Amino acid sequence: MQLRGMTSAFADEVAAVRPRVTAVVARLVGDDAEDVVQEAVLRAFLSLSQLRERDRFESWLCGIALNVAKMQLRRAATEARVLEAAGFGVTYEEPEPLADVRDAVALLPSSQRDAVLHYIEGLSCEEIATSLGSTPGAVKARLHRARIELRRRLAPYAPIALKRKEYAMIEMALDDVVVRVDAEDPEKLVWDQRIVVLREKEGPRRLPIWMGAGEGNALALRLHDASTPRPVTADLMADLVRVLGGAVERVAVTKLKAKTFYAEVTVDGKTLDARPSDAINLAVRTGAPVLVSATVLDEAGIEGNAVEVALSEGDDFPPGEWRSLTKDLLATQYSMPTAPTDT
Repeated sequence: MQLRGMTSAFADEVAAVRPRVTAVVARLVGDDAEDVVQEAVLRAFLSLSQLRERDRFESWLCGIALNVAKMQLRRAATEARVLEAAGFGVTYEEPEPLADVRDAVALLPSSQRDAVLHYIEGLSCEEIATSLGSTPGAVKARLHRARIELRRRLAPYAPIALKRKEYAMIEMALDDVVVRVDAEDPEKLVWDQRIVVLREKEGPRRLPIWMGAGEGNALALRLHDASTPRPVTADLMADLVRVLGGAVERVAVTKLKAKTFYAEVTVDGKTLDARPSDAINLAVRTGAPVLVSATVLDEAGIEGNAVEVALSEGDDFPPGEWRSLTKDLLATQYSMPTAPTDT
């Protein structure tokens, strides 16, 4: 009976959001959107235990559906190219953005164009050199000049994007939020910063990150499944992404420079620069994975007491002691207003 009730509730949730999810997916795959959403629904049901916040169901399902759509596009393109190359009379029709790229490649000088076309086919520089009767060094030079020219030609079609670097990533989970309280009155906070601790999902390391009170408190809310009378900024961010049809694919802490952590948020394939405090808050509200660069974790990850190590960076703290930001302590930070306000 319990399983039947869960299945019925899941079906109701899917029915409520399916038209909007299908509309988003149709932008990528057109008439195949229904099939993609059907597969996404199945995947969602099988991984339903991973959804911590049922009120985020729509954005969670939308993210799964978009990932399925992207996998289908890649698979279809590969299969069509293989069949076409084998002479089965199948013609691969590229999506419009890829057609724009092909048109730009066609306008390159012949030496660069030949190198690029072979490169797209997956050949190495050495293989391209053999095919063109050239050298690997010359091929690399042609590809470099071709990239510059393609960027120039395709710039009007591209959204403004931040430069991005790929990192080896390790998945983390929110582990704790630590505050400084008065030693004699443990319900009184005496420091306006928080230490947020991320835990390596498949390892012993933890990563302490200093944050402001607002962002740290917002993370503690999700850690304790608590809520506030009115939405905090992070709630609004997550809702804006959802109502605009977007899906947060992942957030990542990518580097540590001069004791400052840097992060990125990936939404529908586009990557944005972000503070770790904002990025992690967005992740825990949308079900997106929290990743940390292996380099950052190697440099700043701790296997012992992460808080003690974080505190070793300075000792100019008011008298008191460090404790986890509990649900009771959170209640003192988000008391109900005594008179009507517009907040």
